[in-house]
Amino acid sequence: MAYELIHEKIPIPLLSPAVFDVYMEKGWRFLGDFMLRHNALLYKEVLTHTVPLRVRLDGFSFSKSQSKSLRKHREHFQYRVVPIELTSEKNQLFLRHCDRFEFGHHYTDVRTFITRNSRFLPVQGWEIEVYDQAKLVACSYFHLGEHSFCATYCFFDPDYTQFSLGNFTMYLEIELAIRLGKQFYYTGYAHETPSQFDYKYNFNNLEAMSWDTEQWSPHPRLLPRKRS
Repeated sequence: MAYELIHEKIPIPLLSPAVFDVYMEKGWRFLGDFMLRHNALLYKEVLTHTVPLRVRLDGFSFSKSQSKSLRKHREHFQYRVVPIELTSEKNQLFLRHCDRFEFGHHYTDVRTFITRNSRFLPVQGWEIEVYDQAKLVACSYFHLGEHSFCATYCFFDPDYTQFSLGNFTMYLEIELAIRLGKQFYYTGYAHETPSQFDYKYNFNNLEAMSWDTEQWSPHPRLLPRKRS
């Protein structure tokens, strides 16, 4: 399918929560000190169409398997919600997380994705720290608009891959977003073709943005697809 390429990038500004909502509605994301949006990228050396996704929180419910997973994880792990704070321990955890990926060696610092300024730019930023007893095993970062809750970035200990801690922190964020009275939970981009980001399709009340119209419409919930 032919389409006009979109690739925009700006330094992260200080935004009011209401203006932040507008950026979210137009498909913007964060990367370190920059905001960007793009409708395509190179994935495994193939130009791939991106799909901005969000979950409409009014009337949202977890699936039975998600509710069961959330319950079991709460029994095993401890967590806390705190303002963003970067530490050497978190950076080491980030680097171990990146080792899972064939492109992971390109990253040398978590500040590629999250910086100390992320605590207040473009809006108030927070993180969920997940522990197995005293051991930090996952960190998930998010930002708050007036009506939007943006899942910004997450990493976890690869020794805990079987626990799907990335999904666990998303479930916690959705619960928190609902308690805060937010309308939308923005999960970021997935790909039009099967990819490692397919987990973002596995939610009820899912919506996707059209790059042509910048309008959001319902998208069917999908289980992870088989990748080539």
